[in-house]
Amino acid sequence: MKPAAESTAVGGEAWLLAAPAGARLDELARAFAEAPPACIFARDEADCRAAAATLAPALGATLAGTPFPHAPDAALATLRAALARGQAARVLVVLPVHELAPLVARALEFPPERAAALHHEAGRLTLLRDEPAGFVLRRANVLAPERESGTALPTGRTRAP
Repeated sequence: MKPAAESTAVGGEAWLLAAPAGARLDELARAFAEAPPACIFARDEADCRAAAATLAPALGATLAGTPFPHAPDAALATLRAALARGQAARVLVVLPVHELAPLVARALEFPPERAAALHHEAGRLTLLRDEPAGFVLRRANVLAPERESGTALPTGRTRAP
């Protein structure tokens, strides 16, 4: 396994949505309304494409024209490229729930056999933040993004000194 490359897009956010989200799509669109993703990627599965096609116009986001890669290394390269090009400071990826753990494990440079330790439920979100040393897990298995996503505490506030 080769190491994940260092980031060139400090602070970029990759929100991963475990499909199917079903009836939660309206709720997700409202939750992302204050800080919507600029671009939405989807795997080539019907439920992923349908969720992305529903969310993109609701959020004013661009729907990526090509399917999101299945191989974790290619998927991470796609995310880094989208964030580095300035295409987006925030992207959303819709993928099957069973493919989320291997992608997150690779992003965090976990051995592939440790991916099973990561738990994700359909319709929930995971946030990977692109930092100078690589992707950092900032949220896992949450129902909605927070206004100040990626902060150290779930409230979006930092501790007082």
